Amino acid sequence: MKKRTLIRLAALQALILLAAGCALFPDTDDACLENNWATAQEPVIHVRMTSNATSFYYNTTQYDLTQASSISVTGDITKVYCSGKMSGSFPITAQLLPSSGAIPLTSVKIGGPYQFKFENDEDRVEVRIKLRATFPDGSVFETKDLWDFFGYSSIRLNVNTLEYYVMFTVSQAEPFTKVGR
Repeated sequence: MKKRTLIRLAALQALILLAAGCALFPDTDDACLENNWATAQEPVIHVRMTSNATSFYYNTTQYDLTQASSISVTGDITKVYCSGKMSGSFPITAQLLPSSGAIPLTSVKIGGPYQFKFENDEDRVEVRIKLRATFPDGSVFETKDLWDFFGYSSIRLNVNTLEYYVMFTVSQAEPFTKVGR
């Protein structure tokens, strides 16, 4: 009888510890749930790119991106929840033809439309892209993978087109590496 009582007490104590375990070791999602907005936002967004890198040197030759025959943009956009969980990855592909400076590399649409749910200030999207520029002399250059995060507060509205977008900025410091010719 005494043995049975001890087993019941041990089982009861284990149940109490298991139930209390959630409070002892809070899930990272609990912090996110505490900061959730009353209403989630689900904007349809586009990805736009602006390049501060307008020209670069290779050996003694200067290359101007606005004179490139073509610039291909490849990458992806991925939802990152407050907890760090990644979900909903979609490809980004664009072909820019800026030859003769006809297309300035300012606020160029490179992807979209994409729709993601934002439930708090910590939810974000991650944009990863790579640029590959081909020039009239046959030279081909590309960047390493470039990436940036955008929270809900980074989403802008283009009042002329009524499109929401995030602006990916390629800095002057991003090096182009020769990969062809």
